[in-house]
Amino acid sequence: MLQVLVVEDSEDLRELLGDIVQELGHHVHSAKDGVEGLERLLALKPDVAFVDVGLPKLDGFELARRARSSAAGKGLYLVALTGHGGDEAKKKAQGAGFDLHLTKPLDLEVLEKLLTARATGAKPA
Repeated sequence: MLQVLVVEDSEDLRELLGDIVQELGHHVHSAKDGVEGLERLLALKPDVAFVDVGLPKLDGFELARRARSSAAGKGLYLVALTGHGGDEAKKKAQGAGFDLHLTKPLDLEVLEKLLTARATGAKPA
């Protein structure tokens, strides 16, 4: 069972993603903005953190940069959630410190494979 953090300002999306992650057998924590998300991320040190890049108070890119600059954030697995695909968006997410860039709406098969790989220690496909 993984500890998963969902940082998403849309209550509906936050709850939906949390419900799906729970149905897949993992424990979910959540935050509604970037400031709360960074605090929870560094305190919980989850196995996976899904972070919306368009957050209020502190956007997801800055959240990732701050997390990576902290000793507590070095080994975290950060997944950027965004409505923007393409190489430029992926490079921006990678440059901020994200391990993976996923576009909304999330593909449930991709989500399940990612969580299974993280839980088993396999490299995500």
